[in-house]
Amino acid sequence: MYFQQGIDIVEIRRISQIYEKFGFNFLIKVLSKRELKIIPTQKKRRIDFVSGRFVAKEATAKALGTGFRNGLNFQKISVINDDYGKPEIIFERNINEHLKKKTKDFNILVSISHEKKYCIASVIIIGKKNET
Repeated sequence: MYFQQGIDIVEIRRISQIYEKFGFNFLIKVLSKRELKIIPTQKKRRIDFVSGRFVAKEATAKALGTGFRNGLNFQKISVINDDYGKPEIIFERNINEHLKKKTKDFNILVSISHEKKYCIASVIIIGKKNET
């Protein structure tokens, strides 16, 4: 069995300050094209949205065991909510292929929570370990 976990936390004010300083340039650095299409227009909701995506992507990089290197960056990971609001991790094809080298039939579980000053995310990758 293949099991990897990653967790990350961020102070929402930190994301807000970075957004105030860099504006849209910050958004295009940390959000995928899919996420940029659905970003909220209201400022408070936008900051919460970006904070959630930021920590979920950090937690995902940790769960993959690579961090942000070897071609992995924020734009190659999308966090998209399903019809019920549950977040799902979607990779660009080349990241998916990298993960398939380690495991088959994998499932990625993600949870994002906001609490006043902080946003936290947990990512778990479960699958069948490939024979080497």
